[in-house]
Amino acid sequence: MQDLSIHDVIKIIPLEEAEKEKLLNEFDLYEDSLKFEVEKVIWKAFIEMKNVMIDAKYEQFLAEIELGERKLTTGLMDDVRKAVWADMQDIRGGKWKENSEIQNIRQKLQRYVATVKQ
Repeated sequence: MQDLSIHDVIKIIPLEEAEKEKLLNEFDLYEDSLKFEVEKVIWKAFIEMKNVMIDAKYEQFLAEIELGERKLTTGLMDDVRKAVWADMQDIRGGKWKENSEIQNIRQKLQRYVATVKQ
């Protein structure tokens, strides 16, 4: 895994495209205090998204094991994390389509951002 910049994370988290573009274009121009607050929200959203994706991928892999499509190994969680990382790279590159879980995260993030702005 490579390190992610705040710009990479903005590309990955579930925000409307217009909001992402605005953040990507304006983030570096923010005052330090606002930049710090926005970064906290962005990283929190990223971690929440990552955890949801790990849970979903783990459930998917367990279902595949049950169906005999995948073998149960001691490295199951490593495989899950690698698959989630690959999905995140696809999201960052614009190659991944949203599903309902990502939509849920987007809604939670938008509610959180709305409360922070108040």
